[in-house]
Amino acid sequence: MVIKVAIVGTGNISAVQIEAFKAFPERCEIVALVDIYPEKAKLCQERFGLEKVKVFNSHKAILDDPSIDLVSICTPPHEHAPITIDCLNQGKH
Repeated sequence: MVIKVAIVGTGNISAVQIEAFKAFPERCEIVALVDIYPEKAKLCQERFGLEKVKVFNSHKAILDDPSIDLVSICTPPHEHAPITIDCLNQGKH
């Protein structure tokens, strides 16, 4: 089974997470990038060759997406708790 991953926050730390997930293509696949600045997420999409990845401007937009199994939160620390709680309440790891 391939784990479908969404990256929330496409700032500096997201690069480390993206590279880590891309290192294991047989185990996981990045399917979504989320950033309050969608143009920033699109630049990240281009930088890492994630052409098929969907881009969203809010983590709430991915909560009901059944194709997403896991969420990697790469936002500033003070934003982690509410995003995590929303994701866990929707069964996203």
